[in-house]
This record gives sequence, structure tokens and C-alpha cells, in this order.
Amino acid sequence: MEGYDDWKHIVEAIERHETSKEHLHSCFVHRQWQLHGTLNEEQESIIKREKNFWRQVLTRLLDVTLTLSTCNLAFRGHKETVYGNDSCPKGNFLSIVELLAKYDPILQELLSKPKGQSKYLSPKIQNELISVLVQKVENALVNEIVTAPFYSILFDTTQDISKTDQLCELYRYCVIEKNENGTPKALVIKESFLGFHEVKDQTALAMSKQIIKSINDKKRLSNLAILSIENSMARNLNFDDVINTFAEQKVRRKEFK
Repeated sequence: MEGYDDWKHIVEAIERHETSKEHLHSCFVHRQWQLHGTLNEEQESIIKREKNFWRQVLTRLLDVTLTLSTCNLAFRGHKETVYGNDSCPKGNFLSIVELLAKYDPILQELLSKPKGQSKYLSPKIQNELISVLVQKVENALVNEIVTAPFYSILFDTTQDISKTDQLCELYRYCVIEKNENGTPKALVIKESFLGFHEVKDQTALAMSKQIIKSINDKKRLSNLAILSIENSMARNLNFDDVINTFAEQKVRRKEFK
């Protein structure tokens, strides 16, 4: 197979190729493969079974990742392999996978694969699974925030154990709960934490830029940099009554009557 470098005449070359005997024959063969297939049923069955197996493996590994994340538990330990003796602690992720493998044939088959084959259990894969779930959770929170009729943006700084200043990004917003008929029944206040950001310059200008950048980095939240209130909803609410109820009852939920 030879390359092509005559880019000045690429259009003419493509037109010649599209009408060439070789191209037409390849298109015919491809169409026949789409209609009738070229693999025998046994090979197709193997491919489907393999695809289904790895899909089930990833589903289980995502469930383990979600469980550990929800419980704020560490993933890794001193030993990051399923081979060898068990004297050295493996960490929560691998330990749970091994425990589930005792009762689950999919994970049992995964761990029985010989050393050197893919298992999707490495620290790199664990971090990728965490990143996937983080993105999903963040997208869900952002969708809830941008559809809220009222919201506020809260930023504050705190220091971690290494004395590094971090900017905490928090959103407080209202969610209108509706019944099965679509009628508003409750106003619920929620708070969502969307991350820490390292602060390198504590001047007012630098902090303002960091806050705006943090908001704009989440594309769907960029319009929250400008305060807006849905007028139709605002006219139908007695804010004094709602605020007083929250203050007196120390609750984050107000039923509509």
C-alpha cells in the first residue's frame, strides 16, 4: 500500500478512486458482508460472548468503585496484585473484588485468567473508573443546578494538611418538587459541592478570576456568573413566608399549601 502526497489534486484523485474497479469491488464485498456476513456462527458467538463478558465485568467494577467512593474508603493498599500469598494487604478495591468472586462466576472467571492477561484491576484503571463516575455525578448535579429557579454560589478557602490554600466551590439552590399531576408540592433547598481549587494568589482580583474560571470551566454553569431569577416563579411565592418557615423550623423543605 502506497501513500498519497499530491494534495493539490486530491479532489480529482478521490473522484478517480471512487469510480475505479478496485473501489467498486470493495464496496460490493462490504455490502455482501453486511447482508450475509462472512464469519461463521461459532466465531460470531465467541465474539458476542466475549463482549458480553467484559461488559458485565465493567459493570461490577463500577459498582465496587461507586460503593467505595460513597463510603469514603481508600482503594489501594500495599499490594496491588491478585497473585501470590495473602499476607500483604491488597486494599479495599481488590479485596472486595476477590470477595465477590467467591459468589459471582463472572468475577471468578476474571480472576482465574493467567498472569499477563487484561483484568482491568490496575491502579490506573481504578483511577479511570473513578473519573468516569465523577464526571457522571458532576453532570447530574450541574443539570439540577441550571434548572433550579433560585440558586447561590458559595466560595471559601481552607487549608489542607500540607498548608495549601484551597478554594471550595459550593452551590446552594432550590428544587421544586412536583406531584404526579405536575403541581408544585414542595420547595427543597439543596447544597452541592463541586470541587477544590488550589489558590496561588490571595488578592481580590486573583480570587475573583479563579471563581469565574471555576464556574466557566463547567460549560453549562457559565451562565450562572450572572444572577437571574425566573420571574413567573418568583411572583407566585411569598418569600417572607418561605424564609420565616425555614428559620423557625430549621428545615430545608417547605410544603406548598
